[in-house]
Amino acid sequence: MPDGHFVSRELLTAPLVAKALGRSLTWFYHHRVELEEQHGFPRTVRGCGTRWDPRAIEAWRDAQLPAAPSAEGETEQLLLRRAATGVR
Repeated sequence: MPDGHFVSRELLTAPLVAKALGRSLTWFYHHRVELEEQHGFPRTVRGCGTRWDPRAIEAWRDAQLPAAPSAEGETEQLLLRRAATGVR
């Protein structure tokens, strides 16, 4: 926090978290505990009621996505396919 000033950040409500996940609010309420306990989903911000840190939600979502293939890996796969089919 620069110069001791509070930096404002909007916290997300359950409907906004559900939307960020691409799910219905009912689905989110039904699966929230499972997500937290089994999948490391962020918990609510302490002292702020039922609100989540948007950065924590975004980081969790990003961690759920498969890693993007590297250009080196793609090139290697392409060369292996070409070698297997005899294409030069």
